[in-house]
Amino acid sequence: MNRILTLGLVLLFCLAARGTGPLSTADIDRHYQTIPMTDAELLQSEAMILEALKQSGPSEPLIWRLARTYYWLGINGTDKNYFHRCIEQADQTIQLNDQSATGYFFRGLCRGKLGEIQGIWKSLAIIKPVKQDLLAALKFDPTVSQGGPDR
Repeated sequence: MNRILTLGLVLLFCLAARGTGPLSTADIDRHYQTIPMTDAELLQSEAMILEALKQSGPSEPLIWRLARTYYWLGINGTDKNYFHRCIEQADQTIQLNDQSATGYFFRGLCRGKLGEIQGIWKSLAIIKPVKQDLLAALKFDPTVSQGGPDR
């Protein structure tokens, strides 16, 4: 309950600080680039993105940013559900744009991290889909995430 209250207050503060206009991807990126990767700050990013989605409707740039946020929330914590949510958002990104390098990149990245959590035997089945996602990301934009698929 405290988490929800904190998120609400932070979102309210952000909206009050910038006026009543819609949140842009530039606003979200500015926030993301200046935060320490703590759960509280990442949850604030999530709230900003969800508010922007509510204002503008489905948007590929916003949805992949939500996938990125869930990836980092999964990295920070022990809740593997964030990786599932990341995959869902990446899937939505790819549905909106089947040539979204960022969508394929985050889907592959989150599938891989989920595989690490599940263990070697359960993750054997995801090797091919992860490879396909990362190759697709490279095909559509070799510079995505500063060459992240190559890493």
